[in-house]
Amino acid sequence: MLLKVIRHEAVSPSVWGVYLLASVGLAALLWLAAVRRYHNERLAISG
Repeated sequence: MLLKVIRHEAVSPSVWGVYLLASVGLAALLWLAAVRRYHNERLAISG
């Protein structure tokens, strides 16, 4: 898709939607992984 944008070729809205959903899904998975990873961590100042 990056090459299509660089070459000024047409990209259909459905392709944009797939890439948008994939990036939002990946961001959500990474966020959940970070939340689970640091859920039990304690701050050093909390004693």
